Amino acid sequence: RARQIVPAAAVAGARFKRADRRTQLRALCDRQLLRVARAPASLCLHLVGAVLAAVCLGTVDADLPRDLGGAQRRVGAIFFALFFVTCLSLSALAAFREEAACADGERAALGGLYGRAAHLAAVLGCDLVLLRLAPALALALVVYPAAGLRPRCSGWCVLRFAAALGGASAAAGCLCLALGAARIRAEVANAAGALGALLMALFGGVAVSVESKAHDTTGGLSQGGADALGALSRA
Repeated sequence: RARQIVPAAAVAGARFKRADRRTQLRALCDRQLLRVARAPASLCLHLVGAVLAAVCLGTVDADLPRDLGGAQRRVGAIFFALFFVTCLSLSALAAFREEAACADGERAALGGLYGRAAHLAAVLGCDLVLLRLAPALALALVVYPAAGLRPRCSGWCVLRFAAALGGASAAAGCLCLALGAARIRAEVANAAGALGALLMALFGGVAVSVESKAHDTTGGLSQGGADALGALSRA
């Protein structure tokens, strides 16, 4: 049977009936998952990179002593883990720019087949679950027991540590989404994303000077070290 060829101009000028929000969200999420399944390089890179970084960090900080030096190295491990997942989230800059351009073209060609809110929820949800939370969970499951962060604590502490890493990664991902939605130039967006990651690491509450702790206590450095050791190694 001969197939009827529809001109592209007729398709571009056609108006389609917009489905309800639940149908839009389900269809857009299915498309995002299909894209990841067809091109899993980004997901594999995030997961493999997180596992390799976790193994290296766990090897370096394995069997730490329960003294002031061990507490400082545990704080350093936490800082590195947070900074790593924040820098890993910068990969979303290019992806969000491409998604925004693709969505604008589809809405212009198909007459608003789906809304902006459904597209934003689908893209952000799939990105947060697959590329932000999954690497953070893999990193936490390796680093937490290897570095000896409260070894007597149950698995709930590991989940809290993974939630903290996932929250930092999600915050950096939302920053990349905002930069992608701003439609600024690629080099400006990359510089702004790197600056945002550095500011998040600086004001994240991990890199705290000893002098600031000494002003709050009478014992100075020894009191701050005791507090840090007690917070990190007490069961």
